[in-house]
Amino acid sequence: MDLGTDSLGNMKAQAGHNRISDRLIELMPARTAGFRTMDQESQQSGYKNMGRARRELSAAPGSFVWHDLYSSDAEESGAFLRNMFGWYSKTLGRRTLLTCGALHTAGIVSVAKDPTSHPGLWRPHLRVANVDECAARARKLGGRVVKAPEGIPGLDRHAEIADPIGASLVIADGTLDRRTVGESTISWDELHTSDPRVSGTFWTSLFGWSTDWVVSGKEPVAVFLNGGTRVASMRRTANTLFDRVDRWVPYIQMAQVENACAIATGLGAVVTARFPKDALLNDAAILREPGGAEIGVCGGV
Repeated sequence: MDLGTDSLGNMKAQAGHNRISDRLIELMPARTAGFRTMDQESQQSGYKNMGRARRELSAAPGSFVWHDLYSSDAEESGAFLRNMFGWYSKTLGRRTLLTCGALHTAGIVSVAKDPTSHPGLWRPHLRVANVDECAARARKLGGRVVKAPEGIPGLDRHAEIADPIGASLVIADGTLDRRTVGESTISWDELHTSDPRVSGTFWTSLFGWSTDWVVSGKEPVAVFLNGGTRVASMRRTANTLFDRVDRWVPYIQMAQVENACAIATGLGAVVTARFPKDALLNDAAILREPGGAEIGVCGGV
């Protein structure tokens, strides 16, 4: 079949364009600092489950909507989270965005090393109706405003607050609603505190949560409910040097927790707690990743 001179010329031009595009794709990961392609992450991941995340769009005030890990070894922490959960990442300055499939699911903020503080702590973001009013109320309840409110009200206003024992989180208003659900995404939050009475009273009074209790192990576990919906839990910490730091710990939903623990230890993490028959989380474990931060894995709430 005679394609004609114009058609042959167009085909040659298109072939040249394709070769240039292929070359740009080859160069892009090397030229973009901190960027890992989905294929690269999937090949190196302990789990081949990219694309299972979906967005939860119905978070009401009093619900968690985002999570940031503040780490003094962001590169080490990021490598573990990518390889463990099949996430991939993009780093811009001090901040790294972690993505499950095509959805942003969490972030890492690089902080300076400080021998007097913990090397890695998660700070969940919780949606509130009014950041300034909530921060003022936190002070009246005996808490502390770690970072004063900033940003545009109704759009991206936020502040960091801590309870009287020291556990902190970020409150945010506006349209922030970035929580993902599904396997290999953060599905639960738990407060580890040395004084459940003080911490529990503070957070329930601040956010209008109610409390339910489930018997799990040696001590009952408090479950926080937001308008009747379970949003988080609270456990008493053990009396160890690490556990003297009151903190929020996020849990990643996994199909096989025992298998997840084996993969985590192979990646250099330590299993610090194991709850194989947890009344709340079904099957759960807490991992301390090589960068020093804790993260939980669970079968689901």
